[in-house]
Amino acid sequence: MGLATALVLATGLAPAASRASVWDEAVETRVASEVDPDAEYEESMREGDQATRLAASESSNSDTTAKLALKAARAYERAAAARPTAAEPHWRAGMVLWRIFVDCDLVTSAACMGSGGVDEQTARRIIGHFEKVSELSPLDPRLPTILFERALMRTRLATEDDLAHARDDYETLLATGSSLQLNGVPGLISAPSGQIFGNLAETYMMLGDLDSAIVTYKEAVLIRNDTSMMYGLAIAYDRDEQGAKAKEIIAALGDDAFESWSAEVEQDNPFYVPEGEVFYYKGLINEALGHHKQAVVAWKRFLDSGAHPRYQPRARAHLDALKAKLLKAASTKQAAAE
Repeated sequence: MGLATALVLATGLAPAASRASVWDEAVETRVASEVDPDAEYEESMREGDQATRLAASESSNSDTTAKLALKAARAYERAAAARPTAAEPHWRAGMVLWRIFVDCDLVTSAACMGSGGVDEQTARRIIGHFEKVSELSPLDPRLPTILFERALMRTRLATEDDLAHARDDYETLLATGSSLQLNGVPGLISAPSGQIFGNLAETYMMLGDLDSAIVTYKEAVLIRNDTSMMYGLAIAYDRDEQGAKAKEIIAALGDDAFESWSAEVEQDNPFYVPEGEVFYYKGLINEALGHHKQAVVAWKRFLDSGAHPRYQPRARAHLDALKAKLLKAASTKQAAAE
């Protein structure tokens, strides 16, 4: 199914009820007292749908596509202002912005979250719309996908508050047994439960809840035993002062797994936030595999990045121990030479 079809179908789904949030700033001051709210709602929805269809069909110019998506979102936001009890404008506004600026089917730019960058203003605008759908239409069958995509965006933003909300969304998905193999929402990412468990485990670790992170990583590995999950479990063990278990896991995976994982990380899949977090992984993996000089470089880069202050002391301990080991080896070598 092409994007144009997916977007047209996505605009043909359910309604609901509302309150103010971040998207209000984007609403143009067009709903005046003399304007009939129902007429304004219908006109704005039609305008938004037309701009959405044009955005979906415009494949030659990414700037034009982006402008059309923003025009569609503004129209839907006017519709939401005209009918504060409707969830559908929020769904359509959030989805057109998500498809263009997060899913990035037709736009390639540094602001596209899908390419590793984060346009925070756009992300929060999308999140605000998705929150309104959750609030106004709690039984909407499309909610599982909203929860998953919202959690991913919040993880990218990586503040403590965003991570806490992401954790809640992942927990809700698992509590409802959703695997996100959805019907009726064309074109969206499919997220099997193993991925949800893995993302939740990473979120627990980022929030400092290592007990929950370890338990959840173990569940994730049972469902989807891939290298990134195993490395995540190892990192959680190490940060929980269980370094021997962590290194055992990494050593069992070996150098080939490390090389494959490194290539995937270069493609931002999996991604690690905040910037610098990936160097904790590289530091511990290199150390466990005996690549001590590379490990020293990685540990230094993690510390210099300032990522996750709660885990900086553990990284510092690794670095100091490695420096001491390398210094002792150098001294022994020099003594033998003499």
